[in-house]
Amino acid sequence: MSLVAVLLATISFAAAFTLPGGYNNDDPNKGHATLIKRLALKAFLLSDTITFCSMVFERSITKNLSKLA
Repeated sequence: MSLVAVLLATISFAAAFTLPGGYNNDDPNKGHATLIKRLALKAFLLSDTITFCSMVFERSITKNLSKLA
C-alpha cells in the first residue's frame, strides 16, 4: 500500500507541472494555462490536489503506524 501511495503522489506531483493544453505565449496572458477558464481544467487541478494530499497523508499515517508496531 505504501508503494502505491508513493507512486500516486509522484504521478500527481508531475501532472501538476504538465497541464493539459499547454501554456499561452501571447504577451497579455504569457505563462498562463491555455484552458484556465475551462471547468475540465479546474476539475483536473482539484482532483490532482486531492490525490496528492491524500497520498501524502496516507504515507504519513502508514509511517506512524509502523512505529507503533
